Amino acid sequence: MNIDQLNEILTEEKISKQACLINPRPLVEGALCLNEQEDGSWLVILNERGNFLIHQSFSLESDACRFVLKHVLSDPTYREDFKQSDLFSWKEKKKNILEKYELE
Repeated sequence: MNIDQLNEILTEEKISKQACLINPRPLVEGALCLNEQEDGSWLVILNERGNFLIHQSFSLESDACRFVLKHVLSDPTYREDFKQSDLFSWKEKKKNILEKYELE
């Protein structure tokens, strides 16, 4: 998987463009950010209130993209159409979505 494929899936799955960002400059606090580094490696960061909740480095674009995709598809709050009631039925939906993209 590459960045273009990731973007297509994020759009298809209605993932919020404010909650999941690719190559933002500067990094956006509170958003899951995927950044290509100068050395060609990939960094996934989620920073909230000065704390790194996620700080993962990947040597391959495909690994970084799969990590981001699995993370955002596993959490309904990343979706544009998120409703509180989604939390009650999310376990089964999550399983089906992750299987669809072979992430489970």
